[in-house]
Amino acid sequence: MQSGDQWIYRRNSGRNSVLMRQVALRVSADGVALRTELAGSPDTSTALYDREWGLVASGYNDYAPALRYYAFPMYAGKRWGIDSAVSNFGAGQASRVKGEAWATGWEQVEVQAGKFLALRVEIDMEISDPGNAERQVRVRETHWYARTVLRAVRVESHSVVAGQVPTSEIIELVSYRME
Repeated sequence: MQSGDQWIYRRNSGRNSVLMRQVALRVSADGVALRTELAGSPDTSTALYDREWGLVASGYNDYAPALRYYAFPMYAGKRWGIDSAVSNFGAGQASRVKGEAWATGWEQVEVQAGKFLALRVEIDMEISDPGNAERQVRVRETHWYARTVLRAVRVESHSVVAGQVPTSEIIELVSYRME
């Protein structure tokens, strides 16, 4: 992976669908700075990841240690824990993300960008709202990670916020360019 690599995804929540372009701004031994742009919006955001796609910083939030969606080397049957402190430096609030993830096996996945051999990764997380510790968010995600594009080619996400209607979204790779 190098600076300039990009991935375009379609994010569909059932209510709306939007194209999301992600560009590697900076790639170093420490990690990746990834800019995200939503089609039709002037706003962009930049997130910092370690070299294993663990989320280090996003928006106003910092994660310590990095939020581990993946644990390389990955293989069918591998399990790992998720336990990261989240601090929102803008609001001075802190919380915790806890959960577990496991790789279930290799599958053929077809998305608009093509057909990929991808490792299916299941992720369960629970997050406390930093502003209200009694407000819990439960997230269940399934990622299909393809080594050929160094990213997930499909993500299904289901979230439940205490006292609210559950939400779901599907993110699929539309195209990519890697130098």
